[in-house]
Amino acid sequence: MSKPDALYYRITDGKIETVAEAALAAPGPRLCYIGLEDAERLGAVLGFNAQRLTDYAAQEPRLRNSIDVYDDLSAGLISIINVADIEGPMDRIGFVITKESFVMIKIEDLDDSVREMFLQNVARFQNSATMEKFIYGILERLLSGSRRMLEDMERDIMDIEQRLTDDTADRTLNRVIYAYRKRLSTARNYYEQLIDIGEELMENENDLFSEQGLWYFRIFVGKAERISGSIQQMIENTVHLRESLEAVINYNINRIMKVFTVVTSIFLPLTLIVGWYGMNFKMMPELEWEFGYLFVIGLSVLVVIANIVFFRKKKLM
Repeated sequence: MSKPDALYYRITDGKIETVAEAALAAPGPRLCYIGLEDAERLGAVLGFNAQRLTDYAAQEPRLRNSIDVYDDLSAGLISIINVADIEGPMDRIGFVITKESFVMIKIEDLDDSVREMFLQNVARFQNSATMEKFIYGILERLLSGSRRMLEDMERDIMDIEQRLTDDTADRTLNRVIYAYRKRLSTARNYYEQLIDIGEELMENENDLFSEQGLWYFRIFVGKAERISGSIQQMIENTVHLRESLEAVINYNINRIMKVFTVVTSIFLPLTLIVGWYGMNFKMMPELEWEFGYLFVIGLSVLVVIANIVFFRKKKLM
């Protein structure tokens, strides 16, 4: 027996109707949400090889959205990112599309959100359904939350830019930018892989969809491309941020080195004076002079003052 979370529907005259599992063998467009164990049992009824999908799910990387096109069906896998935690746990689904079936197969549904997505799509197209429109609705929901994600990412970039301008930039910020760019790359790969799926469906190589229905996949690809383009722009911004950070760090290092250089230049003549009068020659008149000590002290002070005035005039201090 199938598990209680399995869902079976049929499209009749544009309306989505709930059906029993036993009715799946009858011809006509079918919409199903099932688990992997159900897929192995119902694959023959719904027109696909469940073992191939099971093996595929076990071998594919965790973040890998793809579709394979065969003569009589299209099948693939989708890992659904959480826009609030891009690198966190992901739901995973498989899907099979035939001439008369769209089957969503649960691989990992951590919080039952995938099943809920399927139910919401059923309610959305309850009285105006086609196979293409329903598949489009599922794909479109994979883009949900992208606007909020883009706004959060834009805000993160502004925070990094603020740190670059308020003299708090240091090497730790480089790690922040790297981690942020990694998140962006994960999101970009996700949406680009969804674009690939949409384009494969749009090409309709195995003639599963009507020409009119392909319009929905064009809409989906356009939306996903805009999101991917925005993320790519942010990735390019992070490159500029890293370059700006390096410039700020180099400027601060140069400023510190300038201070050290100026201080060294000021006191270098004093080292010469001290070394000069530290020589052990007998005929050095200043050594016997009553005011010799005060003379050397005064000379040293004058040299320091003269150097300070010089560097201030050159705007090096």
